[in-house]
Amino acid sequence: MEPAQLQEFLTKIQQLQSIMIEVATGESRIEYEEEEYTELYLEVALQFELLQEEDLYISNPNHFSSLWDWYNYWSSQLDNKWEVRREFIRNLYVRVTKPIEQSLYKQKIQGTSSEEFIQDLKRRLNQQTSAQSPNLNPIQVTIHNLNARQPRDFLNLQENTELQQNLTHKTLLQNADADLSNTSTNTLSTKQTNLPVCLRYILHLSDLHITNYNQATLWSNQLAEDLRNELGIPQLDALIISGDIANYSTSEEYKAAKQFLDNLRQDFPLEPEQIIIVPGNHDLNWKQAKKAYKLYDREDYEGELQEDHYIEESATVIRVREEELYKERFVNFSQFYQAICLQQHFANTGKSYPLDYDQQGILYHLREQNLLILGLNSAWQLDHHYKSRASINMNALSNALTQIRRNRDYDNCLKIAVWHHPLISAYEDRINDSAFLEQLAVAGFRLFLHGHIHEAKTSNYRYDMSQNGRKLDQICAGTFGATIQELVTGTPWQYNLLQLEPDKLTVRTRRRTRENGAWESDSIWRQGRGESSLDYYEIEL
Repeated sequence: MEPAQLQEFLTKIQQLQSIMIEVATGESRIEYEEEEYTELYLEVALQFELLQEEDLYISNPNHFSSLWDWYNYWSSQLDNKWEVRREFIRNLYVRVTKPIEQSLYKQKIQGTSSEEFIQDLKRRLNQQTSAQSPNLNPIQVTIHNLNARQPRDFLNLQENTELQQNLTHKTLLQNADADLSNTSTNTLSTKQTNLPVCLRYILHLSDLHITNYNQATLWSNQLAEDLRNELGIPQLDALIISGDIANYSTSEEYKAAKQFLDNLRQDFPLEPEQIIIVPGNHDLNWKQAKKAYKLYDREDYEGELQEDHYIEESATVIRVREEELYKERFVNFSQFYQAICLQQHFANTGKSYPLDYDQQGILYHLREQNLLILGLNSAWQLDHHYKSRASINMNALSNALTQIRRNRDYDNCLKIAVWHHPLISAYEDRINDSAFLEQLAVAGFRLFLHGHIHEAKTSNYRYDMSQNGRKLDQICAGTFGATIQELVTGTPWQYNLLQLEPDKLTVRTRRRTRENGAWESDSIWRQGRGESSLDYYEIEL
C-alpha cells in the first residue's frame, strides 16, 4: 500500500473519531450521523483487510460498527464527563495511527523507497504488538483482546465493572502521545486526589425590561435568595447583562435598574470593572431617534441621500437624520452605564459609554479571573423605523481586536464576546451577517453571550473542522423580567449562572414561573433517548 493511500486511511479514521466524539458530547445527534458513520466504518474496515493482505497485521480496534453500539457502550461503561469520552476515542486507534504517522514522516523527510517504507512500518507495528504483551493486568487484557470479541460480547462484560470504570480510561491514556498523556494524567491526578478546583461564578442576565423601583426591590431579593440560599454561591466573579436593561430607555427606568444592581451588590460585592453591560434594542430612546429625523421636501433637499439614513414619508416628502442628534438616542443608557460600570480607561477622562459607534467595542480585563470580555453594541443601527438592522459595527470590532493583538497580557485569557441580538432566529430582527465570527475565532474567542429572544438557547460555531479546532459556543439567556405578554409560549422567566473551572464551563439555567414566586432549576437540556433532561449543560474548554 502506497504512502498516499495510508494518509487517506488516517484521514478516514480521523473522520470516524470526529463523528463519534460529536454524538457522545452532544454536538450532533446519532440519527443525523449514522449513515455517514456506517459508510466510513465499512471503508476503514476494508482498509484493515487490505493491510493484512500485505502482511501488515493491524487489527481493527473499533468494534462499534453502529453509532448505537457506541452509545450503548459510553452510556453504560464510561464516566458521564465528555472529556472522558473524548479521550477514549482519541486513544482508540492510537496503536494503529501512531506507527503509520511515524513511518510517513520518516518517508517524507528521508525520501525512502516504498519497500523501505513498508519494512519500517512493519517494524514499528511489531514493536507496538510486543509492547502490549505480556504481563498485562486483567483490564489491559480486556482491552488487548478487544479484536477477538464481538461488539456485544464486549459491551456485556460484567466482571470487574468497578475496576473497568476506574482503570479503562487510565490504561488507554498510557498509550497516547506524550503530550496527551501528560494532560490526561494531570486531569486524572486532580480527580483521584480531590485537589481543590478554583471555581468562578459569572451571572448572566438579559432582557430585564425594568420599569420601576418595586421591580428593583422584588427582583433583587428573589435573585439574591436563589443565588445564596438555593445554589449556595459564595461570590460572583462577574456580572454580564446582555442588553434590554430598560423597556423604553427613559432615565426613570435606568434609575430603577441602578437600584436593582445596587441591591444585588450588597449581597454580592462587585467592583465596577466586574460588571459588563451592553445595550439592546430597548436601550435606545425612540423619542430621541424621532427628533433626529428632520422633515424636507425631496426637491428642496440639497445633500446626498444615503441609503437607510432617511425615511420616505411620501413621493415628495422625506425625513433625513442628523447624525449627531441620532447618536443621542443612546444617551440615557450611556449615563446609566457611567453610573454603574465606569471603566478605568474612561475614568480619567470622565467619559460615559461612548456614543461614537467605532468606540463601542469595549474590553473588560479581569486579571484575577483571567477573563477578557468584549462588549459590542448590536443595536447601533436601530431606531423606531428601522427595527430589523441588528449588526456588529466592524470598526468597533477591528479597534477592539487590534488592542487585543497588541497586548500580550490578554494572550492566555479566556475570551468571551457579548452582544444583544441572536444570529439564529425565526424573526427578522437578528444579525444576518455572521461573518465576523470568523474574526473572533481567529482572535482566540471561545464563547459568545447574547439575549433578545427571551428563551435560553445554545449552539456551536466551528471555524475549524479539525478535532480540536477553533470554535465558539453560543450561550443565550432567556428574559429576566419581560412582561407576561412578551414571554415566549411555554417559556418562563430565566437567567443563567456560569460556573467556570480550568477545563470546562457549566451553564446552569434557572426559571421563575410566577411574578412573586421563587427561582428554581429549569431542566430543559435534553440528554438523549430515555434520559431525563438536566438544568445545566457543560462546555469543554
